[in-house]
Amino acid sequence: PLLLALSACALVWSATHPPVPAINTDPSSQQIYYDPVNLLSDDGTRLEGWLVPVFDARQVLAQKELLLRSRSPAVVLLHDQARSLEQVLPLIRPLHDAGFVVLALGLRGRGGTQPAGVTFGLREAADARAAVELLRRRPYVDGTKIALVGIGTGGNAAVIAAAADPMIAAVAAINPLQSPRQALRERLGAKQAWLAFLDPLCKWTFEMAYQADLNDLRPAKYEQALGTRPALINNIGPVTELGARHADEILLFLDSRLSPKSASADAK
Repeated sequence: PLLLALSACALVWSATHPPVPAINTDPSSQQIYYDPVNLLSDDGTRLEGWLVPVFDARQVLAQKELLLRSRSPAVVLLHDQARSLEQVLPLIRPLHDAGFVVLALGLRGRGGTQPAGVTFGLREAADARAAVELLRRRPYVDGTKIALVGIGTGGNAAVIAAAADPMIAAVAAINPLQSPRQALRERLGAKQAWLAFLDPLCKWTFEMAYQADLNDLRPAKYEQALGTRPALINNIGPVTELGARHADEILLFLDSRLSPKSASADAK
């Protein structure tokens, strides 16, 4: 029994503390202006991100009166487990050019954040909500038109966060985990089929360590909470790299619902 318990602990630790990938490029590599931002999740975990406004400093100086009165829709981008901000970089240019404020968030445990166990979207949902609150405090963001877009476990975080906040306007999840079984088989448990008997012990160890319920990963659980809000949940299989197809699908979904071109220009 002791050996089994130690094996489960080792598997859970390894799965929730993946290697942190280095960040080698940022939006400036695409000639896009951005602000590095720092924020805190609700449990004190420090997070970092890239905030890309619709207008750059030169445009603000040239059109300051008009721009100070305008508000644009915004999108929070959430990467997958064991990935970094670079994973969502291919989405930034299309969304920026379409008129969205973009915040790419480095979730807990990777992407430049302090070490913290990853939880496949369960606690990361609080990270997403912290990003939404940061955007709502920006005078150039329309707080009624903020969407969440997540990849893999970032998609689970997006769905859970949107279900908890009825003011989030839309949510898109690309290949989120669908069940505790999938989380155990693909992320948390032993990869060898003959070690599947450890799965219940790994599940219990994870839930005790992080005070989280793997059953909460099911996107179907949040259908009622999401109500009539636009939701795109696309199970296309593992996403290694985002391409033009992903960007086009996400942009079409958001553009038709949040209408950047009709951003409010009402005076504050």
